[in-house]
Amino acid sequence: MNDEMPIIVEGRHDVRVLRSLGMRGEILVLNVGMSLVDFADTIASKYREVILLLDWDPEGEALCRRLTDLLESEGVDTHPEIRNAIRELLPHVSTVEELIL
Repeated sequence: MNDEMPIIVEGRHDVRVLRSLGMRGEILVLNVGMSLVDFADTIASKYREVILLLDWDPEGEALCRRLTDLLESEGVDTHPEIRNAIRELLPHVSTVEELIL
């Protein structure tokens, strides 16, 4: 699916992990110095669908809920089923970086 829509991650290390796992499509970094609202507005102006792949720790969960709310309020599909499926398959993983451990 990454060939068709971007993945949004928290940081640059997450990008490296996904690249090492074979993701070749666009990967966008959330922590680029803009507010969450501005980031969501920018994403909504460019995309109708994204994959949110934020960490599964408490901070990542809260961030994911907030970003999901902002994006979906602007009509962007965030495909939560993908993040949820990874969580179910790998319940011991709490960060994207741990996907390669």
